[in-house]
Amino acid sequence: MEARNVSGTATIVDADTIRFDDFTYDGRASYVYFYLGAADTDGDFTTGLRIGTLLSGTAFDGTQGPVFVDLPIGDTVDGYHAVSVWCERFNANFGSGTFLAVPEPTALALIALGGLGMFFWRRRFASIR
Repeated sequence: MEARNVSGTATIVDADTIRFDDFTYDGRASYVYFYLGAADTDGDFTTGLRIGTLLSGTAFDGTQGPVFVDLPIGDTVDGYHAVSVWCERFNANFGSGTFLAVPEPTALALIALGGLGMFFWRRRFASIR
């Protein structure tokens, strides 16, 4: 399979929003979406949750700014521990990773960092397949 230049950092913002920073994807494959899975396995993404809009046809080079993705109404990140750039047509994982816990900052840090205190989970993912 051809590499798709997928990389970036995924951060869980709240129960139904994920932010992707420095996201790259060449946009050249069809039927590609972000997917959540219980674990970072092809089987979990195959039965996982499609989130966001179609990524196919749009190239991302990491300079577009953050990409915010809202989960479908009624769904939350509960039970999902991994994220993938997933091709539905070929059940292919173009890049994925597992969310890692990040300790909550102290109250003093929340004052200093402002809104950044809401980010509790983040994962760097890169094209590994």
